[in-house]
Amino acid sequence: MNETSPPRRRARNRIAAATAAAFGAALLVSPGAAGAQDEAECAALGDNPMKSDIGAAFEAAVACGVEVRIKNRSYPYSTYRVTPEGQLKLTATGSPSQAFRDEGVPDPTLVDYYGSLVQDRSPWYLFLRYTDDYYPLIESHGGSTLDWKGEIPVPTYSGTEAVYDGLGDGVDLSVDVGVSSSEVRFDVANPSAWSELSNGLVVGYPETANVDGDIIEFHGSDDPFLSTERTTPFTVRTAGGNVERATLDLAADGTLTMSLPDGFLEDASFPMTVSTQLTLTDYGVGEWGAVTSASPDEALYRGGAGFDAPYFQAAGESGSAVVGEYCDALLGAGCTTSSDGAAYWNFQWPVSGRDRLPDYSFDYTFPVDSASFRVDAAAGTTCVAPPLHRTAEYTPAATWNTRPGPTGVPENGTCSEGTAVYDVTDLLPERWVDEDEDAADRITLGMPGSAETARFEGDTARFEIVFDIAGVYAYRHCSTDPDSPNTYGASDQEYGQIYVNAWKPDEIDLGLTFTATFRDAATGAAVLTTEPHDVVLENTSTRALDPADALESGSYEVTYELSSTTTGFNRTTGPCHMTVDTSE
Repeated sequence: MNETSPPRRRARNRIAAATAAAFGAALLVSPGAAGAQDEAECAALGDNPMKSDIGAAFEAAVACGVEVRIKNRSYPYSTYRVTPEGQLKLTATGSPSQAFRDEGVPDPTLVDYYGSLVQDRSPWYLFLRYTDDYYPLIESHGGSTLDWKGEIPVPTYSGTEAVYDGLGDGVDLSVDVGVSSSEVRFDVANPSAWSELSNGLVVGYPETANVDGDIIEFHGSDDPFLSTERTTPFTVRTAGGNVERATLDLAADGTLTMSLPDGFLEDASFPMTVSTQLTLTDYGVGEWGAVTSASPDEALYRGGAGFDAPYFQAAGESGSAVVGEYCDALLGAGCTTSSDGAAYWNFQWPVSGRDRLPDYSFDYTFPVDSASFRVDAAAGTTCVAPPLHRTAEYTPAATWNTRPGPTGVPENGTCSEGTAVYDVTDLLPERWVDEDEDAADRITLGMPGSAETARFEGDTARFEIVFDIAGVYAYRHCSTDPDSPNTYGASDQEYGQIYVNAWKPDEIDLGLTFTATFRDAATGAAVLTTEPHDVVLENTSTRALDPADALESGSYEVTYELSSTTTGFNRTTGPCHMTVDTSE
């Protein structure tokens, strides 16, 4: 068994290496001990402490020496906490295993809710027709609906599955609900049953839906804070194992028509199944999926493909995600041709401008300190850690033929107690800057292949990022108008007229320095860059140029780079404008 070391941290230029090593990247002046708050307040935090925002969570975490969740960022797949060291930590998971605010961990078990079936507890409800016939067959929390033209029988249900026997003549329906996605499967007994199914579904509010070949997209949005509900491809599988994707057409009245290539039904052996998944891409929802060359046009969202078990288990393998070469039993006995599998995970990167910041007097940057990814090997298998890549974004419709391509250099992992573990610090952006409109809203990690076959339980994936918190206010006491520059003589060339303050300076020592770069105003060429100087918080830091660095007469732009010696924070201010006249 290989023991793994903690994820490496971003490189630092520390001025107090011994002290920094003791406290880590976000250097704490006050250790996390229950002193600022009395013991009763710390005890009242309970077993899973939570506060309303970053500021309140910071106070409690540092004072009480515990990790504290941020309420409005506590989702089943994605939770932000403040650590006792005064850092921000994102924990993202492939399954909805975390508490939703103060409502606990979701439970998708179906319950009767005033004549409809719905999950017992989920932030993203899915309603199924039960005894109240007023409502459609399926309705999502966002209002998307899928209905049936004919009479809908009262289903039987157990656990997370509802079964509508006799939905049509020779058509049965089963819906297995999850927390944020659900598997839908139609069992089709014969050609006439297919004819009824292929024209029997109705999409509600068709003007807000869009059909793209073999998927339906409901209420799609590019805004990461607005949900996109969509299906995976409608996949037809015959009793003989032939697989084809149905082509969809949506009429103005909402009728959904499914069609198959010419000749497919003539050779099809019945019964056959038609399966899809209703998926939700939303803020805080972790998504994952697999693909296989054995069925190159089939989407295996969350490992599923319309079977009673994950695809790879139905194919004779272990786990829900296989990476590398394997034998696919669905292709027939004997495994005359090997197949290849790959797996991908989407996680939420912090979205700009939407988090509750601790004090709006400051601009915030969250430098990445460390990051890790881990996923469990399938039970009874030997752990293998294939190369892990950043890839293009995974979508629920991804197949082997449309799988996301890798980007950059991969990370190699190690195995520890049956879990593949990776340090992914270098795969991520260096920092999250609040209100950075160009920031990615999702991070996709993928295993496109493996020299040695790896078998995983895909939903056990866990992605953790630790951020430093750097809140800085900087104001320049200089001319920002190029038409009205400050004027200096030979003996009084000053720079660094910046007033700087920081959030929580008594707890977080950013060790700020500033460097000035002078550029010729006409050409933009750099003329001089000074050595770093310490920033004195809550004071205007002003310095005079050393005589050896005296500038010649002319017009200049000056920019200032603020840097932290204890974190990855840095920021460059806009230019100040100055004129030097050595004749004065």
